[in-house]
Amino acid sequence: KDDAVQASEAKTAFLNLVSHELRTPLVNMSLQLKLMEMAGVPATLQRPVQRMDRAARRLQSLFDALLQYVRIKSGLAPPTGAEPTDLARLAADVIDDMQPQAAQKGLELRLESPPALPLLDAH
Repeated sequence: KDDAVQASEAKTAFLNLVSHELRTPLVNMSLQLKLMEMAGVPATLQRPVQRMDRAARRLQSLFDALLQYVRIKSGLAPPTGAEPTDLARLAADVIDDMQPQAAQKGLELRLESPPALPLLDAH
């Protein structure tokens, strides 16, 4: 039992360290993207900059969730409630982000979803 507790504590410490260390360059990247947008991005680069910004925000959200998980497992924070998630918007964002890689491979990505999906409560 002691080994399991130590392993769990080591995992929690590792996740905490990794998420903090990865957050720093991510915040810097997001700041640089915002500065690019404020300086005026040429029309040909607006879409790629928007994709990078969206990907950076998604990563930031994942790191925030990871840190919240660490806090909950450490007993430092209570679990949070569910948040409404727009699945259609999420799927459209993923398709948009993956379009360049798909086009490079000669693939076509297309999203076919019902007209009105309900929001999903996600943690």
